[in-house]
Amino acid sequence: MEKLYLYPSLEVLWRGYSHYSMALAGGVACLLLYCLSALYPALSRTARAVIGGGLILLVEFVVGVIFNIFLRMNVWDYTG
Repeated sequence: MEKLYLYPSLEVLWRGYSHYSMALAGGVACLLLYCLSALYPALSRTARAVIGGGLILLVEFVVGVIFNIFLRMNVWDYTG
């Protein structure tokens, strides 16, 4: 259970605060990274890093669209 707080804790260290949507995004991203490694163990480390980075980017984008645009919560606003 302690690992659940690791991902949003990084944002707290960087920005000073976080939101539960960051824990959701982190959990989904970690699950996808685990599935990538489990389903494709023959991939090189470089390939897994590139694909994993794309997966993380996709998860952050989708969660951002849901929480910022559809729910209008303006959770991730980096304009300042």
